[in-house]
Amino acid sequence: MIIRSRAPVRVSFGGGGTDLSPYCDLYGGVVLNGTITRYIYVTLIPNNSKKIKIISVDYKKTLKFSNLNEIKFNGDIDLIKAVVLRMKPGYGFDLILRSDIPPNTGLGSSGAVAVATIGAFNHIRSENKLNKYEIAEMAHKIETEDLSNVGGRQDQYASVFGGINYMEFFQKDFVRIIPLNVPKDHILELEKHLVLSFVLDRGPSGNVQEIMVDQMLNEIRNDNKNKVETLDQLKEYCNKMYESLSKGEFDTFGLLMHKSWATKRKLSSKISNKKIDIIYNDARNAGALGGKITGAGGGGCMIFFCESNQEHSVSSQLVKSGAEVINFSFDNTGLVTWEIPKNNRNVSTISHLNQ
Repeated sequence: MIIRSRAPVRVSFGGGGTDLSPYCDLYGGVVLNGTITRYIYVTLIPNNSKKIKIISVDYKKTLKFSNLNEIKFNGDIDLIKAVVLRMKPGYGFDLILRSDIPPNTGLGSSGAVAVATIGAFNHIRSENKLNKYEIAEMAHKIETEDLSNVGGRQDQYASVFGGINYMEFFQKDFVRIIPLNVPKDHILELEKHLVLSFVLDRGPSGNVQEIMVDQMLNEIRNDNKNKVETLDQLKEYCNKMYESLSKGEFDTFGLLMHKSWATKRKLSSKISNKKIDIIYNDARNAGALGGKITGAGGGGCMIFFCESNQEHSVSSQLVKSGAEVINFSFDNTGLVTWEIPKNNRNVSTISHLNQ
């Protein structure tokens, strides 16, 4: 039997940063995001031995192990290894991963990788199956506890649940997912006015971690009061964005994105830079009401909400500025898994990756 899974990445509209501890534990965090039709795909092919083969198509890497005990963290696709060690499968397998997007785009791809991989192993379980919340929480703990990476929970929960959601985060790992309940026409109207673009490589993952740490509250530093006020403002803007979308007040939503981005930049000098500022201002002059970096900052993708029928002008300006426009639509399925008989597929077609 061949097991497949697919998990979407997301774009974030507001509230990012408030989902980080300790702010969300102390005050409660909120985010508004939506998953898009760009996916992480995982194929799991169990075997009767203890041998393990992990193939990352995107990183062009193949790792082989005689058993689980041989798997160690060494900086080589450790996220996938960490999922395998958490799931503790009692069988050997081939695991193949590929992505619709490159790494470091700020679209939550690492969270989607963890979710899709957990989903594939979870599909084959006959008992102790994880529910959606448990999959998302395990994916978050793998990144933050097993791999010691700083991050909030929105990426993992978005990838599992799919759709456009307002999310609330509280202490003791309590998360509430509230889908945006509006007519389909409103979703299509929102989708039409959005332009997504890759603007700048974010650089090594360590740079992103530094930006994330900069956004957190820290007892050692004396700027917590200002940071709490900034995060409170981001939370307020996020709430207003959710309200405006619920009412179909789209231009208000776009302007709130602009205000939220201006506020977000106060959390760290590393969130934006000269090139990002120029691209953002040029997009605004071309007809974008507002926009923001979709991840921690420093580069990756930016999402813009445009004035009516100005999407083409904004897209053209982004291309002139050296950005790459990414076509997308919203995903409403989240994590999905399925299976097919092995004899229906020619698994030897991946043999060239095993060299």
